[in-house]
Amino acid sequence: MRSARHLIFLALRALLVLTLFTASTISSSQASKSPKHIFGLYGERVPLCFNGQFENGKFKYDCEGEVANTLLVLPTATTSDGGAWVDINLHFHSGHGCSIQGHGKWVGDHLKVEPRLDADTCELQIHFKKGKAILSEDGRCRSMSCGSRGGYNGISLLKRGSI
Repeated sequence: MRSARHLIFLALRALLVLTLFTASTISSSQASKSPKHIFGLYGERVPLCFNGQFENGKFKYDCEGEVANTLLVLPTATTSDGGAWVDINLHFHSGHGCSIQGHGKWVGDHLKVEPRLDADTCELQIHFKKGKAILSEDGRCRSMSCGSRGGYNGISLLKRGSI
């Protein structure tokens, strides 16, 4: 008896997954308000630096390699606004960074993301120009999700691949 129930459970689960996939594909094609060219991976390699010190009147860091600053923009098929899922990871000197994720909506000429961290929310804007994503925000995103040397304003990331 138990194996028959298990097979029925697996069949129903497979049917549910297939139904959700089909519905997501249909709603994605019908509700796509965000321009398709924005979806993809954006990034740049930056030096990974620690232990800053003054040398010859200039502040220099001891760099130990590189790390990637990334922005991933994925279409969201389950929302009716044709938005996008955004995942941002940025790295700065002395191990400081910013990391934030959230759903965005296309508003005018940019993607507006309002991530929620605990009870707080902020507004992050992403403009897409000439193969680059340029970030700006209201100040609250930085205070909610960045180390003291990190920030989003003015960060420009080159598109590396499409989805």
